[in-house]
Amino acid sequence: MIQKKAKGRLKKTFKIITSIFVIFFVVLLITTPSRSNLEDWVYENYGYQCDEFGVCQKDNTEVLVMGQHYRIGGIFMSVQRSIEIPGSNEETETIKAFGILNKIYSMEDNRFFEIVN
Repeated sequence: MIQKKAKGRLKKTFKIITSIFVIFFVVLLITTPSRSNLEDWVYENYGYQCDEFGVCQKDNTEVLVMGQHYRIGGIFMSVQRSIEIPGSNEETETIKAFGILNKIYSMEDNRFFEIVN
């Protein structure tokens, strides 16, 4: 009798933990930042405004995007974009960002960014 009660509690606990995990995973999926969220964030933080064709401007001057890597991992997104700085001797600015739970964070070169990108 005691074993049945313990087994029942264990099953109930397992169901609760599984339900919480599924709900958390669904929330992560739903709140992954979109590409337009990213472009808004880049404009607000760096001043680059890019259209859907990848043409970017800063201060009404077209800039050259040297390369870009955009990844949606389901529950997160990451981006690395290199832009040639206007009026410089081919200097580039690299934007690295990580997005989760509808927020986007600027990233530095570190092991975490290497893994997610």
